[in-house]
Amino acid sequence: MKLPLSSLTLVQFVRFGFGGLFVTAVYSAIYLGLVSTGLEVMPSHFSAYAISMVVGFITHRFWTFRETGPRSNYASSGAKFVVVTLVGFLLNTTFVWVIAGPWLGLAPWVPLIPVFCVTPVVTFILNRYWTFS
Repeated sequence: MKLPLSSLTLVQFVRFGFGGLFVTAVYSAIYLGLVSTGLEVMPSHFSAYAISMVVGFITHRFWTFRETGPRSNYASSGAKFVVVTLVGFLLNTTFVWVIAGPWLGLAPWVPLIPVFCVTPVVTFILNRYWTFS
């Protein structure tokens, strides 16, 4: 599959980055807020992650990829968005496990390189050409 690299795609990639920062801030605020109320970290994490996935879907559907795809089938694009989010989660988990875990045993910050350089590109492509197409 040849991916067209247009000025619209570049604009969407930049918006995707800003949208991701916004969703991360929402996640962080909810997570820290729940933890500060005394809720354990894992329930706080899962609650914040679930809410931030919804915020991420809305952000990317109506801002990042507003020029692409039909607007009517939210169930389908929402399900696809969950799959893409899980792909990103699995990629990041693999990077951490292989690079900082038992395989290579490098410093804990080293997996952040592919986490920040590879995962966003993969999830952008999947969202642009599958989820919101």
